[in-house]
Amino acid sequence: DGVSHELAEAIDDFVRDEAGRVTDWRYVEVNPAWGELLGVDPSTVVGRTIRAVFPGIEDEWVSEFAQVVETGHATTFTRQVGSLRRWYEGRAFKLDGERFAVIFLEITARIEADARRNALLSLVDRLRDLTTIPAMTQAASEIVGRTLGATRAGFGLIVGDVEFIDIELDWTAPGQVSVAGRHRYDDFGNIRAPLQRGEALVVNDVASDPRTRDDASTWQGFDIAAFVHMPVR
Repeated sequence: DGVSHELAEAIDDFVRDEAGRVTDWRYVEVNPAWGELLGVDPSTVVGRTIRAVFPGIEDEWVSEFAQVVETGHATTFTRQVGSLRRWYEGRAFKLDGERFAVIFLEITARIEADARRNALLSLVDRLRDLTTIPAMTQAASEIVGRTLGATRAGFGLIVGDVEFIDIELDWTAPGQVSVAGRHRYDDFGNIRAPLQRGEALVVNDVASDPRTRDDASTWQGFDIAAFVHMPVR
């Protein structure tokens, strides 16, 4: 069902600033499943705050649980830890004083499966009323990009023996530059072989992958650090 059934538990104390506002919480106790679901050694977190353990943690993780302590009412939640790209579902409830407990499961697989299913439904709805290939590829690019959390997505036509690629009008996240146009593959590294075989080309880090590191500056000029090229025949 796409859910991790290990139950993670944590007991925490709130941290307040000089004005009395809750700004953080400090871990008092966590169980082994907590470490497995969050990818952190449990022995390293007791006594530390959540903002120290997970720098950049979303403020909602603190503010919602602060309401649990201040009102005494338990709450259920479904939320992502953005830096981990993992989703969790659980319940938080007050114990005594400034102390509260959280019990949760990881549901990342379920959330991602729902997102893919919704993307396919959305794609069918969008394509139904479109009549031109550019409009169709642009709509599909947007759905793929948003579903995968990418910064860009687009369709391109490979020219020759994987010598060039002509990218149609692509979708970009806010603040990103389009890469539409013709590009010469050899300008971007030694990346033609997988595409010539009809295989996916996956690079997790252009600066370290041996196929792209010598030309990493070309990728970085487009603000690209990782990418997937999937051949479609």
